[in-house]
Amino acid sequence: MALVLRSALTWLPALLLAPIVAAELLFFAVRTGNLLSYPYPLDYGEGPLLAQVQVLRAGTPIWALYADPDAPPYAVVNYPPIYHLAALALSYVVDDETSGPLLAGRLVSLLATLGCVAALWLLSQSQKAESQQGVVNSSRQLRAPQSGFSVQRSAFSAQALIVLAFLGLPIVREWSAVMRVDMLGVCLGLWGLVLVRQAAAGGSVLWPALLLALSLFVKPSLLAAPAASLLWLLFRDWRRAIRLGLALGGIGGLTFALLQLASGGWFFTHVVTANANPIDWLLGADFWDRQLAILWPLFAAGALGAALGLIAPRRAGGAEQLLPVYYALFGAVVALGVGKVGAYLNYFLELYAGLVWLAAQTLNATQQTINEKRLSNHNVSLQRIFFIVYRLSFFLVPALVAASLLRYVPLWSETYLKPYGLIEGRSPARVAFGGYGVWQDLRREAEVLAALGRVNAALVDEVRAAGAPIFTDLPGIAAQAGQLARHQAFEHRQLHDVGLWDQRPLLRAMANGRVPLVVLDYLGNWLTPEMMTLITRRYAQDGSRGPYDLYRPVDSGAPAVMAFDLGAGLRVEGAALTRPGGAAYSGGELVALTLDLRSAETSACDTVPGGCEVAVTLVDAAGQPLTESVLPLLYGVLPPRDWASEAVQHMQPLALPPDLEPGAYALRVALRAGGADVTPLKDATRAAIPLDVGDLTGRYLGEGGYFVPAPLLEAWLRDGDYDGPGDPITPAVPFKGFTAQCFQRACYRLAEGAVERVALGSLLSLAETDLLTFDSSDNGINPLMDYYDTTGRSAAYGELVGFTRGPREVLYTTYARIERSPEGEVRAANVGEAYLRLPGGVPYRWP
Repeated sequence: MALVLRSALTWLPALLLAPIVAAELLFFAVRTGNLLSYPYPLDYGEGPLLAQVQVLRAGTPIWALYADPDAPPYAVVNYPPIYHLAALALSYVVDDETSGPLLAGRLVSLLATLGCVAALWLLSQSQKAESQQGVVNSSRQLRAPQSGFSVQRSAFSAQALIVLAFLGLPIVREWSAVMRVDMLGVCLGLWGLVLVRQAAAGGSVLWPALLLALSLFVKPSLLAAPAASLLWLLFRDWRRAIRLGLALGGIGGLTFALLQLASGGWFFTHVVTANANPIDWLLGADFWDRQLAILWPLFAAGALGAALGLIAPRRAGGAEQLLPVYYALFGAVVALGVGKVGAYLNYFLELYAGLVWLAAQTLNATQQTINEKRLSNHNVSLQRIFFIVYRLSFFLVPALVAASLLRYVPLWSETYLKPYGLIEGRSPARVAFGGYGVWQDLRREAEVLAALGRVNAALVDEVRAAGAPIFTDLPGIAAQAGQLARHQAFEHRQLHDVGLWDQRPLLRAMANGRVPLVVLDYLGNWLTPEMMTLITRRYAQDGSRGPYDLYRPVDSGAPAVMAFDLGAGLRVEGAALTRPGGAAYSGGELVALTLDLRSAETSACDTVPGGCEVAVTLVDAAGQPLTESVLPLLYGVLPPRDWASEAVQHMQPLALPPDLEPGAYALRVALRAGGADVTPLKDATRAAIPLDVGDLTGRYLGEGGYFVPAPLLEAWLRDGDYDGPGDPITPAVPFKGFTAQCFQRACYRLAEGAVERVALGSLLSLAETDLLTFDSSDNGINPLMDYYDTTGRSAAYGELVGFTRGPREVLYTTYARIERSPEGEVRAANVGEAYLRLPGGVPYRWP
C-alpha cells in the first residue's frame, strides 16, 4: 500500500500539469485555426511583411527590396531577408498570389513555433541516457527499484509537459501563427544552441555558426542564442569559442556587406537606423509589470532551475546546465528592449523560452546531481540534503509552471472590433478558465475576425478601384488588395523624426490630389501634422468601413489654363472651380477654388514670419467685394521652398452668400503676409476667376446650416425630410465622379444628374459580430419589426438585412438601423453619424 501511495505521489507533478497543458494545447489549436482561416492581415505588423513578400513574388530581387523608402515600393524593411525568403518559398507551395504569401508567412511562424518546442525538448535532455541510469541507481540506494523507475518515467512525462507548456504562454499563443519574424528567429537560435552543444563535444562550429547567423538575419535583436553560445563555449573551450565567433562574424559580416552594396547603401538604413527607436522606460516598466503579474510563477520556476544549476556539482566536461542560465539572462536583457517605442511582448520570447528550458532541465539536473553526490565520498547527511532539494524541486517546478498558465490578458475587446484595452484604456488580467477565460476570448476572436473579414472584403474592393498607391496608417489595407501603400506610417515616421526620410514629395502628391484614397484606422496614428492637415484640407471623408475611415481628394473641377503673377515669386499657372451641386452655381453653395502654383527659386513667402496667406474674395460685376476667405498658403504645411520644380495645388473653399442674386460674379485672388497684400492692391495683381450664379434652387437646412443642392434636396424631401434623413451633417462634397452629402439618418450620392441613396444599413452591418439572418425566428425582434412595418416608411428603409439580439437589439435594413434602447424605445438610429464615425455632434472635418 505504501508503495502504491508513493508511486501515486511520484506521478502527482505530471498529473497536475497534464489537464492544464491539454487545455492550453486545445486553445493553441483553436487560435491557430482562427488565424490560418482568416485571409487578411491581422494587425499592423503583418501588413509590411505581406507587402514585401508580394513585391518579391512580382520579381523584385531581394536586395532591391531595400531601396529608397520614398520610391516604389515605398517600403521600410525593418528586418533582414531570411524570413521573407522562407515565406516566399512557401508561398509557391500555397500558390496564391494575394492570400498565398500571408498564409505562407503564418505557416512559417507556426512551423517555427513547433520547432522551438522540439529544440527545447532536446536541450532539456542533456546526457539523457546517463541521467536516467543515474536516477535509477540513486533511487535504488534509498528507495525500492520500482520507485526509482516510476520517478524516472514521471520526470520524463513532467519534462515533456513543461516543454509543451511553452505553447500555452499567452504571447506564444498570440505570436505563433501570425506573419511575424520572431518565432522563426527564436527557433533558429535554439537549434543553433543544439548544434553548439554538439560542437562542444568535438563537432564542427560551422553549422551552429550558420544557424545563429540566420537567426540574426531574421531579427538582429535576437541576441540571446549567439551571446549565450559564445559565453558558454568560452568557459569550456575558448579556442572553439573563438572559432565560433569568427565563423559567426564572417558569415554575418559578409552577408551584411553584400546586401549593403547591392542595395546601393540603403540596407543599413532599413534594418538598423529604422529600428533605432527611442526608449520609453515607463512604457517598458508597464510591460514588465503586466508580465510579472501573470507569469511570476514561470519566473520563479526558471529562477529555481538557475539556482540549482549554479550550485550543482560540475560533471566532467563542463557545466552544461549553465547554458540555459546564460540564455535566459541574455533573453532578459533583450526583453528590456520592450521599452522601445513601437515594441511589443515579442521581446519576451527568448526569455520565456529560456525559463521553460530551465524548468524542464531542472528535473534532469537535480537527478544527475544526486547521482554524482552518491558516487562521491560526501557524507550521508549532505546526500540527504540534496535528495530533499531534488524532491522539493520535483514537485515545486511543475506546480509553478502549471500556475503560470492560469492567468492571461484577453486579446479582443468585448465591445469594439479592436484589441482588448485599446479603447477601454485598461487591460487587467483574467483567469484562464472560468466565466470569461481563454475559451471565451477565442470565441470572441472568431466573431471579431468574421466581422473584420466582411469589412476587409469591402475595403479590398475600394482599394482596387482606386487603381494607384493609396495612403493608409495600416499597410495591410493596401497589401491585402495587392496594391502599394504610399506611406508606411510607423516606420516612415521614425525615419522622418531623425531626418532620414523626406516627406515633402508625399506632401506634394497629396496636395495635388494624386493619392486617390486614404484609409485610416485613426487620424493621428503616427502621421505627421502636415499629413493630417492635408487629409482634412485637401481630402474629405467619404464614410467608413467598420473601424476604418475613407478619405478621398476633393475634386477640383475642370481646370482652366491661365497665367499670372501672384507676387512674392509665385506664379499661378491654372485655376479650377468645384462643379456646382445642381444645374448651375447657387447662392448658399460651398465652392472651392484650386490654384496651380509654381515658385521661383526664391520666394519672399519663405522669409515672411508666419508665412503667406491666400485671400479669395467674391466680387460682383461692379467689382464690389461680397465675402472673403483667407487661408495660409498651402495650409501652412508646404512653404514655396519645398515645392521643388513642381506645380502645387492650393485649394480654398468659400461659401457663397445665401441671398446671392443670379448673375456674373468673380473670385479675386491676392497674396497676403501679416494682414497686408504682398504686392500693391491693383487689379493687375489680383486676378479674377469668373463665376456664374443661377437661380436659388437649394436650401440651408438644420442647426449646422449646411446648404443642400437641389437634386439632393429633392431626395431629402422624398424620403421624409426632418423625420426621415434629418439634419445635414456635412456639406455637399464633390469627389471624382460624384457629389456626396450625409444627413443624420441617410447619405446620398449625386452622379450624372441621378441621386443614389447609400446603403448605410448594409455597410454598417458588416461590422456586427453577432448578426443573424431572417432564416431564424426570434420573438425578441418583434417590436423592431412592428416599427419597421407601421411607420409607413418601409420603402425608405429598404430590404431587411439582419438583426442582433440580447442586451443590444438592432434590426438592419438596406438603408437603416432600427434599434431599441434599454428603456424600451424603438427608433431609427443616426446611421449617417455612425457611417462617418462622428458621435455626439463631432463636426465633419471638411472644409
